[in-house]
Amino acid sequence: MFASESTGVLESPGVIHAAVLKNCRDSKKSLEKCRKYKAKRIVSPHYGIIPGYYNQEYWDLYEKAMEHEEMFIKGLREKGLPAEDMLNEYTKHFWREDRAKEQPIEAFRINAARIIMAYSENMDI
Repeated sequence: MFASESTGVLESPGVIHAAVLKNCRDSKKSLEKCRKYKAKRIVSPHYGIIPGYYNQEYWDLYEKAMEHEEMFIKGLREKGLPAEDMLNEYTKHFWREDRAKEQPIEAFRINAARIIMAYSENMDI
């Protein structure tokens, strides 16, 4: 299975980025659909082929990454922060310099703004 960025980007074993850019609910549905395929091999964007024994762990990590991101953004929204402050807090929490090898900070922040909006659209805050 060739996974898209919207179903996780594995950085290294144990570290995955959720990258929910469009819709949180659709991403969760995609996760369940992908799990049900029980693919023998997953090709993760920017990483490559995942060993077959790691498939379930990949989906579990992706689910946990989504939950963490969602709860973090929910906390920012509950504080009533303006969009720019939310983006700055998100960047402080999720950005690491070693990510710059794959993605410049400017691109990260563009995606981060969209990720915040994607999760926020499904929150009643």
